[in-house]
Amino acid sequence: MKNKIIKSAKFVVRSTLHPSYGSEQVRLFRDRRFINKKRYEDYIKWFDKHKVTDEQLKLQRKYSKEFKQRPLISILLPTYNTNPVYLRSCIDSVLSQSYDNWELCISDDNSTSDQTKSVINEYVEKYNNIKATFRKENGHISKSSNTALSMAKGDYISLLDHDDILPPNALFEVVDVINKNPDVDLIYTDEDKIDSDGIHIEPFLKT
Repeated sequence: MKNKIIKSAKFVVRSTLHPSYGSEQVRLFRDRRFINKKRYEDYIKWFDKHKVTDEQLKLQRKYSKEFKQRPLISILLPTYNTNPVYLRSCIDSVLSQSYDNWELCISDDNSTSDQTKSVINEYVEKYNNIKATFRKENGHISKSSNTALSMAKGDYISLLDHDDILPPNALFEVVDVINKNPDVDLIYTDEDKIDSDGIHIEPFLKT
């Protein structure tokens, strides 16, 4: 079961607004929302209905200890000059998981931002299951992801972008699938985006 893949590893709901998105992109999101108002409203209702509660998370933390299979999931996180606000939100969302057997492998792709590096070092020093490599040259997303992969010790591999947010039940849902289907080789999940107002938009609900 070594190094199986969770695809796309934006577990359950991928929630992100890229730091490069400016006011024009946000305006286009909102325009699309009004054009497809009924679809947007339907998604908001669906999202609210399926949003995990604090009580459910509490039960998941209990049940996750009782899983027959408790695989280590290696989350690969390439970074490059990431806005500290987005990076903290990303890492904090991993720390908030109701399933606790994971490691976060951060590969910084030779960032020139001291703030980005400082945030990474802060988390590495504080948490034993977060580790990082600081590349000496910029290799872009592919090489940086492979660097993160070289650090991974997990049974399953997950890919996470530096501006993604995982819902707190993400890993639990994945490991639940693994326990129900122990021979699974690949798991894919749904995703959406969050706009600057914190509103969930543009769902990608896969078959």
